[in-house]
Formats: sequence, structure tokens, C-alpha cells
Amino acid sequence: MEQNSQANIQMGLNMGAMKDQYKKIQNLSVSNKLLNFINNELLKDTNISSEKFWEGFDRVVHELAPKNKDLLTIREDLQKKINDWHIAKRGNEINLEEYKKFLKEINYLKEVGPNFKIKTSNVDEEITSIAGPQLVVPIMNERYALNAANARWMSLYDSLYGTDIIEQSEDSTSQRYDPLRGEMVIKYGRDFLKKHFPLENLEWANITGFKINDGSLIILKDDVETTLKNKDKFIGHRGKTNDPSAIILKNNQSSYRNNYRSRCF
Repeated sequence: MEQNSQANIQMGLNMGAMKDQYKKIQNLSVSNKLLNFINNELLKDTNISSEKFWEGFDRVVHELAPKNKDLLTIREDLQKKINDWHIAKRGNEINLEEYKKFLKEINYLKEVGPNFKIKTSNVDEEITSIAGPQLVVPIMNERYALNAANARWMSLYDSLYGTDIIEQSEDSTSQRYDPLRGEMVIKYGRDFLKKHFPLENLEWANITGFKINDGSLIILKDDVETTLKNKDKFIGHRGKTNDPSAIILKNNQSSYRNNYRSRCF
């Protein structure tokens, strides 16, 4: 454990950066860019101090790093056994029952156990009780990691376009954009918003823009302003307050991100 206790966990996207671009925080070597982002943006307007964050993060990293290493070793061993099995059976038809028996013998498959409850405390609702997408991605790829972190805050239009909620046509299953399906998505989206996020005096089909005033969502039709009937369903936005590029709405325990374009409404 001596080696682990003295380990410097390099954080940041550019692993080849010079040492003077990193700062020693607890037992971590942290990229200055990441440090500035955490301290000045991520923790802003929260009740978490930078000292508390880095102290806790340092503890978690050094507690889980050796466990992760052990799990990766197990995964590599399982993968080798599976590869060897397929190589030995090359050219033969796979017997499913025989294959399942083999996977159980190497502990890749486990017998279904009794029902249980996770008893970990102080866990966010997004993990404990709110159903939603959970993506596992390599941390080395920053774009994948960002998409995984934002998976729960899904785009309503992307979700509608990419699923079978709306009947698919031949064009919609291809790689090219299907304008007809796009129009169907917009219509479905308007009806969905009207049902679950009704406005005070306007219809979603008629709005022309948004703005944020003192943390509240203002919906516009030219010079006319209105709000959601249930203002608590607005929980965030992206972009400038006077011209947000997206708004985040919450219904029950699901959240939807609407990327704003005037033609969408």
C-alpha cells in the first residue's frame, strides 16, 4: 500500500503536459484547468467548499484505485478464458447450454440471488430512486465522459427522433436526417409540452423565445410574456439568460432538455 499512498493521480485531459501545469492538492496532482473549473465554476453557488471537495475526492480516489485495479485484473482474466474457449471451439456450432455452463464455471455468470436493498447512505436521488440512463464509458475520452454525465438530462427531441415512440419510416432508419420525421417529432413535442408543462396564457406552438429572469423561466411570443403554470418544473438552462440555447424542465422524476430553435415551436 506504500506505493498507492504516495501515488500521484494525474487528472486533466492533456497527460503529456509539463509539471508546472499541475498543482499538488492533497495527494493528487491536478491540472490547473481542471482545478480552476472545479473551484470557480462547478462549486459556485453550492454549499461545498473547495477544501471539502478535494479532501473527499482525494480520499475516494485512493480508496477505490486499488479496488479498480483488482477488478480490471479479474476482467482481463475472464476475457482471456472466454477468448481461449472460443478459439478452442472455432468452426463448431456453439451449444448454448454448454456455453452457459462454462460461463458459470469461470464465475462470469452468477446464479440469481435473493432480493436485496442497497443501504448506502447520502446517495443522490438520481442513483437511489430516479430511473434514468446510466452510461459506462472510458474516463480517458472526455467527450464520452461528458455525454455519460449528461445522459439523464436528455433532449426531448433527440429522444423522440431516436426511438419508436413515433412510427419509423424507411428514411428515419437511415443515417440521413428525415425532415418528415423531424416535423412529426416537433408536433409530438408540442403536444407533450402542452400536456405536462402547460403555460399560463399561451400555447407552446406559438412561442418565439425564452429568457431567464431572477432564476425564473419567462416564455415569449414576440413581446408577450408568460410563464409555466407550475413554475417549479423549470430547473435550469444553458446559455445566456437573455437568450438561452436550451431549457431544462422536470416532470415527476424525469428531466427533459429542450434545445431552443424558433422553428421547433
